[in-house]
Amino acid sequence: MEMRVPWQRLVPQGNYDFVNIAFLPTFGNGQTPMINLAGHCDPYSNGCVGLSSDIKSCQAKGIKVMLSIGGGAGSYYLTSAEDARQVATYLWNNFLGGQSSSRPLGDAILDGIDFDIEGGTNQHWDDLASYLSAYSKSGKKVYLTAAPQCPFPDAWVGGALKTGLFDYVWVQFYNNPPCQYTSGDVSNLEDAWKQWTSDIPGAKIFLGLPAAPEAAGSGFIPVTDLTSKVLPAIKGSAKYGELQKHNKAGDLWIAIQGKVYNVTDWAKEHPGGDIPLLNLAGQDVTDAFIAFHPGTAWKYLDKFFNGYHLKDFQVSEVSKDYRRLASEFSKSGLFEKKGHVVVLSLCSVVLMLVACVYGVLCSNNFWVHMICGGLLGFSWIQVAYLGHDSGHYQIMTTRGYNKFVQILTGNCLTGISIAWWKWTHNAHHIACNSLDHDPDLQHLPVFAVSSRLFHSITSCFYERKLTFDPLSRFLVSYQHLTFYPVMCVARVNLFLQTFLLLFSKRKVPDRALNIFGILVFWTWFPLLVSCLPNWTERVLFVLASFIVTAIQHIQFCLNHFSANVYVGPPKGNDWFEKQTSGTLDISCSSWMDWFHGGLQFQLEHHLFPRLPRCQLRKVSPFVIELCKKHNLPYRSMSFFDANVTTIKTLRAAALQARDLTNPVPRNLLWEAVNTHG
Repeated sequence: MEMRVPWQRLVPQGNYDFVNIAFLPTFGNGQTPMINLAGHCDPYSNGCVGLSSDIKSCQAKGIKVMLSIGGGAGSYYLTSAEDARQVATYLWNNFLGGQSSSRPLGDAILDGIDFDIEGGTNQHWDDLASYLSAYSKSGKKVYLTAAPQCPFPDAWVGGALKTGLFDYVWVQFYNNPPCQYTSGDVSNLEDAWKQWTSDIPGAKIFLGLPAAPEAAGSGFIPVTDLTSKVLPAIKGSAKYGELQKHNKAGDLWIAIQGKVYNVTDWAKEHPGGDIPLLNLAGQDVTDAFIAFHPGTAWKYLDKFFNGYHLKDFQVSEVSKDYRRLASEFSKSGLFEKKGHVVVLSLCSVVLMLVACVYGVLCSNNFWVHMICGGLLGFSWIQVAYLGHDSGHYQIMTTRGYNKFVQILTGNCLTGISIAWWKWTHNAHHIACNSLDHDPDLQHLPVFAVSSRLFHSITSCFYERKLTFDPLSRFLVSYQHLTFYPVMCVARVNLFLQTFLLLFSKRKVPDRALNIFGILVFWTWFPLLVSCLPNWTERVLFVLASFIVTAIQHIQFCLNHFSANVYVGPPKGNDWFEKQTSGTLDISCSSWMDWFHGGLQFQLEHHLFPRLPRCQLRKVSPFVIELCKKHNLPYRSMSFFDANVTTIKTLRAAALQARDLTNPVPRNLLWEAVNTHG
């Protein structure tokens, strides 16, 4: 809206997202720019600086305040690109983030510039938009909006709008009979609306209407007609660019198979947590939805459908083949055929735990106790695989029993919270090998798999900076030597992460149940260790159990540490490609599947996380074939070779970290020549 009534009456109502201060009607061609606020204040005597506090009050409530330039009457036009640059400089210094001794509106920093160009010439407005947009790199974003007439393209700023630099465009569907609503006939307006929403790149398009009949010569739409005829006609489609605007907490849209869903209020209730939704917000997420949800989940989407259909999003050939493959697997029942893995795994865990307890209680032999420590470690490995399975799909007959198994296997038997696992693991799957979004690659100050971590990037998962300080540089410089020793005690970090989450202010599903399970573990485990005859054996027993579980920790690192990495959020339209580039399979004989928990087929698991582990070997040939068809990597190595590759990756980063004199240029050159991430 434009400023016509006292601001203190507007702000408390909460009905406005934008306020346009109108106008700056004089500028360009060497003229001295001058604002004219229709008598609200006198700019000639610095009478408008008092508006500064009102502007700040609006902004404090989330309202964006813009300066509208141009208008229906005034003296404005641009004679050259240089003229446009000079006007942009004036606007930056006097109304935006720059500095000037004569700011007409005081020290308030406006949010952007609104182009209400209705005269002069149609030249160099694109240059002005470009120069203003460039100031966003100086700090606070400079929003660009426009108010063109509804005949398409606009006679004055039509060319500028084609640049894709504008964030919002409120088209004036009034005072223009050929494209406005007239006496029950919505066809002219609808046709013009389709042109605007189809051909303007990037911007979010708004329907601009007069608020009262006397506010315009023609084009006023009664409320009943607006809600019953006009809005239903124009809300049937949305551009992908518009979808991308809704990409944050508090304003979160996603698209699935062409339909747009508003999941803003539901994100916190999402069983998989809000982070996967936030990582893919404002995008088409069809592939990820298919990967993580059974067919029964589709029926729950309807309540979030906001009436929009994507009309300009192209599905890639890779995605088409991936969806076809997922559909074939579903039709053949592979997602439901779980085999006897759960029963056999539970039996093996029970046997190992019984043998461990019996050996500790009934034997005084040192080596028997050490073997029992190893058995306990092996049982933890198998328990972790069971917990992993139950987190991705239902391994029990009901959801209640499934949750019971999760708490039992995760919290009670291993001391690692299933809530912590879900929180980090879902984020890992969605943002596989993103240095700033995937928590499984964020191990500073101990490890760094890429020199890009040397730039102290910000973790979007932990919401803190991953500082590459002198301690990090020292530890990373020797990470290829400390990798295996650290893996032997890596379980301590998992215990710590569990406590940090469960006793944090973050929302944790089933917090009390998770804490109870942890208390169970920290009751029986110390009691078992205390039954050993002396402190030497107690320490070595615990160390033996931890060293055995290091095998599992190492395997998880092998699956990703030497694969490709990237910086930034995941993209919904290259789901298959990101999974293939960020994973590494471990080749082994089928009789070793139990040892690796099926996760040696890491790519297959990432593409089809709901697929029971007993089916991963069966689908592997189909994945290999699809990768070949689209010239995508499918990497599979022996356990030994994967270790060698991972150590080489860590050593390469370690040598770069030792460059204390000029690390950045050398790192960039090294990665250009020896790309491993």
